[in-house]
Amino acid sequence: MKTSLTLLTIIASFLALSLVPIGEAKAQAGINSEFANTQSDALSHFNAPAPSTGMMGNTNRQALKVSSRKQAASLAQARYKAKVLSVNSSKVNGNPGYRVKLLGNNGTVFYVLIDAKTGQMKRA
Repeated sequence: MKTSLTLLTIIASFLALSLVPIGEAKAQAGINSEFANTQSDALSHFNAPAPSTGMMGNTNRQALKVSSRKQAASLAQARYKAKVLSVNSSKVNGNPGYRVKLLGNNGTVFYVLIDAKTGQMKRA
């Protein structure tokens, strides 16, 4: 009997708390929307674009003479008159670059390293 009375008390308390008059519900909705606005304002700096200078900026990407795998493949294919088998990102002379695997006309497989910063190519 005691547990059923306790259970009824808990249920009644829950129901009483969940029944909020309409005016209070509107006021609560206004508070929630204000909170949402301040929350989005506080987090808006995370969605802002990165500055154009510094380590994470776009200037490093724009300074590269070879900026994509596709471009590296085209350059190597044009210079060595060979079929491109694969292109991988790699460090070349301490700079970002590409390692291009090529198949020559005589059937030999060789690699070309392309320094993305300077655009220099050398057969490896």
